[in-house]
Amino acid sequence: MPRAPSSVEIRAVASSSAGSSPSTPSCDSTTFGTEIETAAATDEVIQKRLTALGGDGGVIAITPDGTMAWSFNSVGMYRARAADGQALQVGIYKDER
Repeated sequence: MPRAPSSVEIRAVASSSAGSSPSTPSCDSTTFGTEIETAAATDEVIQKRLTALGGDGGVIAITPDGTMAWSFNSVGMYRARAADGQALQVGIYKDER
């Protein structure tokens, strides 16, 4: 059986193509130990770091034990979650849970 990782790395990359030549993407890489919650890690990268780089987007994270979290700073992001014994969750916009 595979072992769970001792840390998780999430990268935020933002680029802008204003004008005729695309800019070099900015990247902020963060490694989180297992002590941080998956939802907190996704929020840190998307809501704080990606936003600070001037980017928008989102991430869906799934841990080896099946824990899921998502975070996005755009108007919407297609997403869904299905799990035994739980109702299907489907959403596009922020106010949909």
